[in-house]
Amino acid sequence: MKKITFLFAVSLILLIIGSCATVTPQVTRTNLDNIPDYSGRWNENDNRDVSSQMTMSMLSSPWLANFRADEDRRPVIIVGNIRNLSSEHIETQSFIKTIETSITNSGKASVVAASNERENVRDERMEQQSYATDETVKALAQETGADLMLQGSIKSTLDAVAGKSFITYQIDLELVDLETNEKRWMDSMPISKSINRSKSKW
Repeated sequence: MKKITFLFAVSLILLIIGSCATVTPQVTRTNLDNIPDYSGRWNENDNRDVSSQMTMSMLSSPWLANFRADEDRRPVIIVGNIRNLSSEHIETQSFIKTIETSITNSGKASVVAASNERENVRDERMEQQSYATDETVKALAQETGADLMLQGSIKSTLDAVAGKSFITYQIDLELVDLETNEKRWMDSMPISKSINRSKSKW
């Protein structure tokens, strides 16, 4: 009887330990075109859609044709600060990189490195002055200067009551002539999301 009780106790302990064991997470890869929007916060869908539409707007505006007619070349753009003035954390560097990619891949304008990226390039160029061959060393003071700076902000407003909320993001971008401070292009894009959170039932 004691042996049966002991075996029962051991089995019960093993069952409890097994039930407390960490469950292996189930991971499913998601197509980037179908990223779920669970929280309503800014996500990769917003990042990609806004950068694509705003870049398309900028590169189809009359300023581009005017610039090419005056200068007989593609404009050179530097993407400056895009400030996050919203109520949540938004990784603006990811947004900036997506914009730079869209501009570069369009072939309609060139993009130069921003100030926070140039130091590594300049350090490498200085290293080459001492260690690279004469045939491959890159000359100093030959950087391409930008003609225009793209800058802007992301703002948000939130209205919420009784498990329901409505959030609107406002993305404002402008293209500024670095020599004259003239704003060559400006555009705004809103994104609105309605979020319903059902109350938990106990």
